[in-house]
Amino acid sequence: MAETSTRNLPLGFIAEQKIRIQTELNAYVNREKISEAIKGSDEETGLESEYLDYVAQKQKKMVPKLEKALELIKKGEYGICQKCRGNIEMQRLIIIPSATECCNCIKSLK
Repeated sequence: MAETSTRNLPLGFIAEQKIRIQTELNAYVNREKISEAIKGSDEETGLESEYLDYVAQKQKKMVPKLEKALELIKKGEYGICQKCRGNIEMQRLIIIPSATECCNCIKSLK
């Protein structure tokens, strides 16, 4: 049986998620990567500024979520719903590594 932490998540899974989250966070805050991604955009069409605006909005939204996920890993609470304190489904964490609520709590918000 795999060693587990934060209730039912295997420690290997948590370690993999930590790497995924750190990689995603680095991609959002690494200006060189962002600059490389927009190289070649047509300045006359304004695509560069539109893309930069999109990236800035995405950064404002995602960076705090990713940082929160890393904090929860450090505290041993990754995978625990912040609303009901139940388990967040592993499949949800695979799709959204920064998820802080389980599917039932998300459904109840709608």
